[in-house]
Amino acid sequence: MVGCPVSGMADDPAPPRTKPSTRVLISQGTAAALAFFTTREDASRGVLGPRSWSCHGQSGSDGDVLYVVPSEAVLDQENGGYKGPMIRRRVAEGSTSGRFEVARVAGRIFPQARRFAEGVRSEGMDDAGAYVFTLWPADGVEKLSDGVAVYTTPGGSRGIGHQGKPPYGPDDTTGVVMFETSSEGDPYLL
Repeated sequence: MVGCPVSGMADDPAPPRTKPSTRVLISQGTAAALAFFTTREDASRGVLGPRSWSCHGQSGSDGDVLYVVPSEAVLDQENGGYKGPMIRRRVAEGSTSGRFEVARVAGRIFPQARRFAEGVRSEGMDDAGAYVFTLWPADGVEKLSDGVAVYTTPGGSRGIGHQGKPPYGPDDTTGVVMFETSSEGDPYLL
């Protein structure tokens, strides 16, 4: 298990002290090549990635993000992320400024999120045209359950995996998106 450093709005805390290992069910023969990367001592919200990669977390009022990247990864100063291969785990909190991302993404994929998205749109604090309730045209999406879907956004196309302003990277982006509600009743997107 690898504890990842986190930068945020306040002081940057030291990487979490993690146990040397945790139990994860994976395919036989893959354990020697993988590590579990996390920004939390309790190992929640982590990801599996190549053991030789490194990690960095970012925390803000809208949620948090964890990047797991190869050593040659280049930080994209303009867009605040990395260029090239990476694993990115993002949590957008619906009770904070992360509600805009939750509404824009979950409203397109999950019917149960549309009421929340309409409420965020009606605040008038964001471009109302950003709230569309259909999938991005180029995306391939398969729903695994009411709140979980897997997706592929083709290289060069706008979609779940390539949001924001173009140009979009040339590589396909694949991932899992989950829409859930916290125990306090607030929606969030993972």
